Amino acid sequence: MDSPGKEIMDEDTDEAVLEMQRRFFSERKDTSDVKIKKSVKSQAEAAQILEALESTAHTVDKVLRTEKDFETLENDDFWLIGTIKERPAPFVLEPKAVIEKQPAFPEAFSRDKLIEQKSGKKKESLFALNMKKKRGIVEDSEPMEVEEVKIEGLLPSTFISSSGIFTSKEAEEISQKNAEKLSAMTQAEILEEQEKLLSQLDPKVVDFLKKGRQPSAGKKRNTEEEDKKSVKFSKFDDIKEISEEDLPIRPSESWVNMDKVELDKLQWMTQLPPPRPLDPNTGHSARFNFKGELVAPDMEVPVTKGLHHHGEEPERAGYSIEELFTLIRSTSWRQKVLAMDTLAAILRKNKEGIFDGIFDQTLLKELLDGGLLVLLRINLDEQNDSVISSSLIALSALLSNQPDELCLDRVVTWQRGIEQPSLPTSIDIEETSKKHFTEEGEELKDVEILQIDVVRACFRMNLLERLRYILNNFELHALSVFAAIDILIRIARHSLESSTAIFECEGLLDVIFVDFLPPQRLLPDVKPKLLDKVKGVPLRQAIRLIRVIAAKGVHLAKRIVHKYPIIDSIAAYIMIEPSETVLPIQDTLRLSIEALNTWRTFLSYGLTASSCSGLFPIIMKNLMFYLSRVSLNLKTVENMFNYVHGAALLSFVETMILVAGNYERLNKLQKQHLVSVPVPDISWEIIHPLGDLVINIALKWTHELDTYFSDITDAGRTAVASVLSAVATYFKYLTKQSSCNMVQVITSAENLFERIIRRFFTSKNLDKQFDLLCVKSVIASSAVPGSKRDPPNLPSLGSVTWGGNVSPIITESSPVSVLSSLLRLAFELCQISRISVVSVQDLWKSQSVLKYLKKLTDFGFSLSDHWFAKFEVDLIYWILKLSIESQRVSLYTL
Repeated sequence: MDSPGKEIMDEDTDEAVLEMQRRFFSERKDTSDVKIKKSVKSQAEAAQILEALESTAHTVDKVLRTEKDFETLENDDFWLIGTIKERPAPFVLEPKAVIEKQPAFPEAFSRDKLIEQKSGKKKESLFALNMKKKRGIVEDSEPMEVEEVKIEGLLPSTFISSSGIFTSKEAEEISQKNAEKLSAMTQAEILEEQEKLLSQLDPKVVDFLKKGRQPSAGKKRNTEEEDKKSVKFSKFDDIKEISEEDLPIRPSESWVNMDKVELDKLQWMTQLPPPRPLDPNTGHSARFNFKGELVAPDMEVPVTKGLHHHGEEPERAGYSIEELFTLIRSTSWRQKVLAMDTLAAILRKNKEGIFDGIFDQTLLKELLDGGLLVLLRINLDEQNDSVISSSLIALSALLSNQPDELCLDRVVTWQRGIEQPSLPTSIDIEETSKKHFTEEGEELKDVEILQIDVVRACFRMNLLERLRYILNNFELHALSVFAAIDILIRIARHSLESSTAIFECEGLLDVIFVDFLPPQRLLPDVKPKLLDKVKGVPLRQAIRLIRVIAAKGVHLAKRIVHKYPIIDSIAAYIMIEPSETVLPIQDTLRLSIEALNTWRTFLSYGLTASSCSGLFPIIMKNLMFYLSRVSLNLKTVENMFNYVHGAALLSFVETMILVAGNYERLNKLQKQHLVSVPVPDISWEIIHPLGDLVINIALKWTHELDTYFSDITDAGRTAVASVLSAVATYFKYLTKQSSCNMVQVITSAENLFERIIRRFFTSKNLDKQFDLLCVKSVIASSAVPGSKRDPPNLPSLGSVTWGGNVSPIITESSPVSVLSSLLRLAFELCQISRISVVSVQDLWKSQSVLKYLKKLTDFGFSLSDHWFAKFEVDLIYWILKLSIESQRVSLYTL
């Protein structure tokens, strides 16, 4: 029988080879004795030999071997296959492993898994384990294994097997080798190596490691009674145990979220510390309550007001600006809302001039430099309705100026009151700065643009797009919607460029027209869900936004008329009856007033004139109402809104008269191909009946003004000014019509002059009005402009002068509007009749008039560049025009 080590010959069959293999394994010969001779011819032959030994289920290929190749070389310690070294191991034949598909990326190694597998509990981070060790917290599980390595002459060291760093057998071997190495070293060698190691490390790291080795402070509990009466205050770096008697306040089990007692909070709940003495030389930080009012340092405020809090001065009530900024950045939406509402109240009071001269710095500039605009813009991106609403209100208080808006509404029916101001910065005023900004504006950062122009910074922050999204997707409270529209109005007032950007912002005005300017009247069967939810309810703020944009230029006005149904909406609001709506009567009248002012803006460009014919019945009805039912001296409180509405209606009628007065002239020029613009479709024949009604109302109201001068309210005087201006415009264009009967016109003009102008010029009321004008004059005023409180990158009209007083020319008792309209009417009547000019001489006999003119030359005109000063300039213009006309007629008579 062949031996198992017999050489396989070429003539051996496959069956013979398999038989030899079976016999070989049956004798269980140790494979470690079968060595591969070092003189293997090549690595390829060695690989073939190994494949033959490992195969158990397949036919062994014929491999040429020599008899010497199978000789056992038991004296060799290892074998060489090329350059690979292998350890001696038992040879085990196993079937080929089935290779399973693995993920594309190998699984990340984690020490936490090893810890979790060993402990059998939920894994904990190394930070948590170290903190437990530092605090001395020991879990109920098995204690940590600690092996002590004792080295003679050295301090004992410990090795914690469950520390989370060393978890394998190799770690134990490494630790053992380190211990053996240390034991073989002398004390001097160890100290030398220690000094060498310390010299290579950062001293701060060494101190940190030394502190980490110090045991944590703590007291052992002796009895169960002490354990029950003690309270543990745990911190990361300090552990204390204080008895319950030592607590400033004994905690109650009913307190919410006080299961873990904190000493600092308990101490804060005790009596307030005494206030610190104030140094008059250094001043103190300003603190505000929730209404935006300053809280005096020595004011005693009850703690129940919620104004005491953790801060630098816990004994003082109120919040500082820095603390409010911190709350805006809070993750709690309630704290955000609290801070933004408080800042909004502060900003409103600042623009009212209440804080003038109190602070060392300009408050609004400090808030902008501190990043308030950026913080409010970030909060607009929140999804919480309360945060968005408060952000809108605060942003409106920052950008918009409500005193300016109120004053502009007050003068809108005055002569030239329909004109709207622009509020540009130095970039738009100075041509060099504008060119420089246009060239390098794209390269500037948001903060740099904010320092130059706040409105342009709003464009960079995509504020328009965000407002469009909010108005379209959120059902906000009415005040929040008003604030959003006020922001758009302030941006539109900036410049023509800004108004164009609002118009061209895709979908923005679409949302305004669909949700807040519906073309239908709000009848009782079209009730809104809640009056505090204003989607679907017409808003006068939305109409004002359209008016401000249209006032920037005729091209924008044309684009609005062609794209949106603005005339359908405002016509519905003008014709609405207060009794037919679910809105309050005052809101309905305000809506109608704003609609009249807006249509007047479009009509002043000659636009929408053809649509005015549908309003004639309503206009005639309202004029008859004012002629027969409204008196300036009766029921003045009840008629307040009637006076304002009447002023708006009469101003609208004046604009219709102006357009109709130019109809004949423009029509003639168009037939001669001298003009290419369309002629407004309002002829003088349509307007003429309205003129008679306007004259009769003027006669009635001026008589009441002269008779009951002291009883007339400010709204009543505004109505008188509007009707006098309308009569002046009517007579100006009446003489230019081809159908005019000059004899009748002169007679009517002289009659009107005697009953209105001459009567007023010879009465004591003229002296009273000009005496009052000396006080209310803005040109001769010594007041400091309110623009002093405005930063250069966010200007305002400064309607509130420095010190908190409204500009004198637009106060309630100001006579500018009435005097200006009266003098203009006198001038237009003098153009018709020379007899009227002679009667104007009575004006120069008044000492009050001369006193006012003299006063104009004695002051430095500190408010001469005030936007509202133009109304007084118009008054002076008509005085000079009358003076020139009077002198001309006097010379002609001589």
